[in-house]
Amino acid sequence: MQSVFVSYSHQDSAFADRLVRDLRYSEIPAVYDKWLLKVGDSIIDRIADAVVEASSVVAIVSGSSVASQWVRKELSLAMTSEVNARTVKVLPAVIDNCTVPPSISDKFFADFREGYFYGLLKLLEALDSRARVEPWERFRRLNDSKTLQAELERVLLSGDLLELRGWVRSRPQVLLFLLGRLWALSEVIDDFAFGQAREDIEYLVASGQSYHFEFQAVRLGPVHWRATSIPEMEAMAEATHRFVLNCRENYDEFARAASIRFAQDQIGPPSFVGYPEHFARRHEVRGTLLVGRRDQYDGEYQRLRQEIYERTNGLIELASYDRLLDALTARHNRGMQ
Repeated sequence: MQSVFVSYSHQDSAFADRLVRDLRYSEIPAVYDKWLLKVGDSIIDRIADAVVEASSVVAIVSGSSVASQWVRKELSLAMTSEVNARTVKVLPAVIDNCTVPPSISDKFFADFREGYFYGLLKLLEALDSRARVEPWERFRRLNDSKTLQAELERVLLSGDLLELRGWVRSRPQVLLFLLGRLWALSEVIDDFAFGQAREDIEYLVASGQSYHFEFQAVRLGPVHWRATSIPEMEAMAEATHRFVLNCRENYDEFARAASIRFAQDQIGPPSFVGYPEHFARRHEVRGTLLVGRRDQYDGEYQRLRQEIYERTNGLIELASYDRLLDALTARHNRGMQ
């Protein structure tokens, strides 16, 4: 995806900072002038290049921006590019009661006056059709658990971790059978961008309803637990533990990022979504490291599993891939009843 340029008045800098960060949380490659300009750059040339090269221009519309000469120039460049390319390019984001410029008055706009999160979701829908896919629809696609069970058994028998990771990545919702709950939200995402998450975990599973949510950070370990050394296993567990602690210690920021990625305003802290203070609950964040098969386990594994559990105060658990198979089997049996 090409970059998305955010045009704004500098009186709206705080809003622009927040919007750009939240778009990037949502894997939209947003940029704005603060990231583009370096000492000695021609402001006009650099901004003009960014506007013309962008796939979309998000125009933050406010009383300040309507009166801004710079914003008018950026909109003019974007509209010219839009007409020439015959594609939708300018996406207005209205943040206060003002007169929308005539050049974009006929466009559907994201209305942030209805609430920040409401406007953000509308903007994400316009920028990326994948931004708002109903979690239950994804879950319903996994209706043939018997086939999934057979596929997983075959992949585990191969013992190839790369093949296993590829299989899970193509159908990550299988993790919901083991770690999810059939609540209003039951969803899994990969590449959760928070702290060092891209290095420390592979998936984040969320389940929740009515302002109560549970999160499981997931990492896939070797199919044969002896395929790696004890220190390497401990390092994987420690990396997952670091991620979990970072989420818990920086909870408001984590909740804010999670609410955007999972498209659920109830996850975020009160300051973000505006719900009553007494709903402010610190949602559970834990970690699971999937490693090996039950028939491989011995006293040394059990000792390591217990040691990691105790060392992390119960936040990190080692679990066998057989537990995922069991969850698929249980799902199939329930479906047959």
